Amino acid sequence: MPEAYTAVATKILEVSPTVRRFFLHLDGAKPLEFKPGQFIMADLTKPGGGKHMRSYSVASPPHEKDPVELIIKYLDGGIASEFFWKSLKEGGSFPSRGPFGAFTMKEPLPGELLFVATGTGVAPLRSMIHHLYHTGEGQKRKLWLFLGIRYETEILYDDEWKELAAKYNFTYITTISRPKNWNGEVGYVQEKVKKYIEGAEDKQVYTCGGNEMVKALKGVLDEKGFKKEQLHYEI
Repeated sequence: MPEAYTAVATKILEVSPTVRRFFLHLDGAKPLEFKPGQFIMADLTKPGGGKHMRSYSVASPPHEKDPVELIIKYLDGGIASEFFWKSLKEGGSFPSRGPFGAFTMKEPLPGELLFVATGTGVAPLRSMIHHLYHTGEGQKRKLWLFLGIRYETEILYDDEWKELAAKYNFTYITTISRPKNWNGEVGYVQEKVKKYIEGAEDKQVYTCGGNEMVKALKGVLDEKGFKKEQLHYEI
């Protein structure tokens, strides 16, 4: 059951001119209890009055209870963007509710888990991945992360993913669609799934990103023999 909270910004980190990480203490009647993949709702106010609600996936895993983390991309002229970039400062707050959402991991877990994201869509997947390794389930299986980013200056959590790849059976592939000075993979993220993944047996896919990417990914997975129930997504 969703609870009401006052979300207090304890720290704000700038990833790039258009992406920020927000660390929030959720002050409410009881601590936020959520599953990896769920989101909280920010109850904002329009400039002329009236409510403006925006949902943001929790990027931190459930065992990191305080603060929780959101990653937010700036959209020029957006009501929420104007608030988070120009009004909210460290120590400031806003009303929120949570948790919401059914984009959560399904049991039983398969032998391989594929996580596919574009931009800030990596937020719920980060929560899932860290939860899996925290519980020990990640160590029992193969994990992949395919991360599609427009510009190399906006790669999210790059050091974290590299650390996991060095420690576990975790493959991390970043691809840049509009590179300027980049020596890694280039192109769209669904193309990299097509390139690296062989077959559909004992696999599940969790993806979060734009509608066009998810649609294109579905086509790639269909070609590889994935069934509908093997794909879980959040637009």
